[in-house]
Amino acid sequence: MVELGNIYFDGADGVKIDRRAAMKLYAQAARLGDPNGMYNLGVAYDGGEGLPENPRLALAWYLKAAAAGSARGYYSAGEAYLVRADARVRTLDEIQNAIIATRRTV
Repeated sequence: MVELGNIYFDGADGVKIDRRAAMKLYAQAARLGDPNGMYNLGVAYDGGEGLPENPRLALAWYLKAAAAGSARGYYSAGEAYLVRADARVRTLDEIQNAIIATRRTV
């Protein structure tokens, strides 16, 4: 499902780019517990490609992907905790507080 979504997202193999179809496939894969679908939704929300940009939802999907075993989900969640839109690196206390707050909402 995720691989087909990637083909639609990138327009690979002669398939016309269809980001909406890609997002539907990623979401379906995520609902079925696929960490790659969860991660790809995080990427889409993070960059605003295929979905409206929403850093909070991106982080939520990265955390779900990480909880499902995705190393890329862990990495991207860590990046999201360290640097926000203002590009200021967070202190350890800020990161800890963000992790605690996010766990309550995800």
